[in-house]
Amino acid sequence: MFLKGICLIATVFSLVGCATPGTLPFESDITKSRTYAASYDQVWKAIIAGVAESNLNITTIEKDSGIIAISNSSYEPNWAYEGTRGNVMNVPDQVVERSANFNILAVSEEEKQTRVQVNSSFKMKIKTGNGSNVYPFNYQWQRAYSNGTLEKIILDGIARRVE
Repeated sequence: MFLKGICLIATVFSLVGCATPGTLPFESDITKSRTYAASYDQVWKAIIAGVAESNLNITTIEKDSGIIAISNSSYEPNWAYEGTRGNVMNVPDQVVERSANFNILAVSEEEKQTRVQVNSSFKMKIKTGNGSNVYPFNYQWQRAYSNGTLEKIILDGIARRVE
C-alpha cells in the first residue's frame, strides 16, 4: 500500500510538470481613427469600395448613420496580440480558428472633413490537451486584442481611394 502511494505521488508530480501554461494576450493603445480632407460622400464611396473588394460579411450598412458592421470574418495572426500558447506533455496548444468583428464609422466634421473610426473585436478558438484520457482535447474561445494592423489597412485603403 505504501509503495502504491509513493508511485501515485511520483506519477502526479511527473504529470503536473508536463503542462506548460502560455501567456495571456494584452490590450494596447492603437490608432483607430483618421480624418480625411474629403467630403462624406467621397469617403463613404471609398469605404464601400474597400469592403466590396475584401469580400467581407457585412451585417449592417447604414449610410445615414455612417456605419458598416462586419461580423465573423477570419483574421490574420499578425493582426492581433494573441499571447503565447502553452503545451501539455509536449503537445502544443493550437489556435484552430480566428474570428473578427468590427465596424467602420464615418462622421462628417465639416464640408470637406470626414473622420473615420474602426472598432474591432478579436477572438480565437484554442485547442488544448494531448488527446489522452488524462488530458483530452478541449476547445475554448479566448479574446485577442488588436495591434492596429487591421485598422491601419482599412484607414490606408480609404486614404488611397479619396486622394
